[in-house]
Amino acid sequence: MFWNLVKHELKHRSSEKDKNSSHKRYIKYIYLVVFLVIAFVFITKLALAGELDPTQIWNVLYGLPFALIGISRAIIKREQRCNTVGWWLSLPFRRQTLIWAKFLAAMWRSILTYLIIFVLGLVGFFYALLIDPKLQLHDIGNFLLTGANVGLIMIVIGPLVIALGMFIGILALTEYRYLVSLFWIGFWVVWALVISSYAEVIFHFIKHQYAAFPGVSFIAWLPCWIITYILIVFMSVLLERKLV
Repeated sequence: MFWNLVKHELKHRSSEKDKNSSHKRYIKYIYLVVFLVIAFVFITKLALAGELDPTQIWNVLYGLPFALIGISRAIIKREQRCNTVGWWLSLPFRRQTLIWAKFLAAMWRSILTYLIIFVLGLVGFFYALLIDPKLQLHDIGNFLLTGANVGLIMIVIGPLVIALGMFIGILALTEYRYLVSLFWIGFWVVWALVISSYAEVIFHFIKHQYAAFPGVSFIAWLPCWIITYILIVFMSVLLERKLV
């Protein structure tokens, strides 16, 4: 029954209201195309100048947490948009079970997002290989390892970020919705400070300490999952108290 619930969450449900807002999906596709064009312009410029470090392509993954928050928040917001919050909460499952189902669905979508970015990164590398005489095919090993290690960071912190996104979505359904804006401001500030202060150090470690990185990531993985579990329990408490 639980996995049927997860499969249900993975299906794209639509309502008349969703159909009326389908133009929003087209806007997202336009943003994606614009982003890809800009990315390839930069790759072309740096490659032709002989200044391209292909591993820098993976810097785009540092923005992935914002995408994960968007994915996980949307999976909650969809119930509100489709006017199915009451139906969702009336399903014969515990509140925590309902939240876990949405969490796993968001995790799967996040993994697919990373894989798409990874494939696009490979396309960018082979494109740069064609126009940059300094680049060699054997550089792909270093490129793939760097991308995999950056992806490992996303896997480590991904569950926590997804739980935070769902927490924002559920908080927006409660009487504490005024805290959502404060949370967003805090997240932006903290992430900006982390990236500005430690991104270069982290990226250097990822690029040159392949053997040590998985072990270090595993150490960080456990506390991230502990906090994730606490957030999920707290979300279920909010729903159990019928604050929606």
